[in-house]
Amino acid sequence: LRGDSLLPFPCPLPRGGVSAITQSRAGEIWIGSNENIGIYSLRTRGFKWFSIDSTGHNYVTGLHLDRGGDMLASTSDGVIVRYQGHVPVEQYRLAEHRAIHGLLDDGRGNFWATSSAGLFLIKHQDFRKENVVHYHVQNGLPEEYSGPALIDREGNLWLGTLSKGLIRLAEPELVRLQLDDLERFYNIDAVEDNGGRLWVGALHGLWEVRRDTTGAWEKFYHRCPAPLNGEHYVSMADDHGIALWLADAAGDISKLSIIPDGDGPSLLKPECTLVGGKDFPKGTPLCLMVDAQGRLWCGLHSVGIAVIDPNTRKLLALTPPETRTTGT
Repeated sequence: LRGDSLLPFPCPLPRGGVSAITQSRAGEIWIGSNENIGIYSLRTRGFKWFSIDSTGHNYVTGLHLDRGGDMLASTSDGVIVRYQGHVPVEQYRLAEHRAIHGLLDDGRGNFWATSSAGLFLIKHQDFRKENVVHYHVQNGLPEEYSGPALIDREGNLWLGTLSKGLIRLAEPELVRLQLDDLERFYNIDAVEDNGGRLWVGALHGLWEVRRDTTGAWEKFYHRCPAPLNGEHYVSMADDHGIALWLADAAGDISKLSIIPDGDGPSLLKPECTLVGGKDFPKGTPLCLMVDAQGRLWCGLHSVGIAVIDPNTRKLLALTPPETRTTGT
């Protein structure tokens, strides 16, 4: 197809129709068909045909050029054949007698293979068993069949299925962030607000962790007026994504509103403080939660669970003494 004209091109297929087509680094056009691979030379304008490999893996379902310049041919019975030049040098079986539909390069050095047996992640484009992750219905896919695929600009993988529509898979990355003031803790609370910011409690304040406009991680430290809850644990809760509840070392619980401030750290505005021994029973708050009705639930060490209305400061419920345990 050139411009607005269609030019017929005779392709002498030994058998079957064209199932895949791509171009090698040498400029040759590789064509996949039933039981054969064809190579068209733009220089000589001639075709060369040969079997997929010595065992004949049914038919070619896809052709992909890897970062090293090798050609990879996926097949209908779950095998991927690697070619160097025109010579098959290695074979990788991903799915037992189930079709590999295609290979996708995620731009981060990995391959994704769609198939009738689920989805495969090939880390570092290395097909050794320890680098292959198989996704299927037992670990998250809505169905085994994965067909057309796309990786968008944010790095998410989109998949077409036979009966479950379109799905998106966001592959998690392990990001290690060094946060000071956490060394002695064994119980650290962290919550996410409605702006995608992660708040992590530390001994004397809060870490605010977020992505900047380029997608890079950045962190800010907010020092609190009073040390947080004890030397070994921090208790905090998210209030509908716009505020935080924090327990301090004295056993009181304070509410801080989150006010975004452009590219800089957010502002934390004190709203109110619930005083232990006055607004709720005296005890060390070990865990906090805000429910859909805005009530604050507080697990108190050796006391039980208290439910508080922050607006009226009224204690709505407290677990009976006979159900209390030493740890909550």
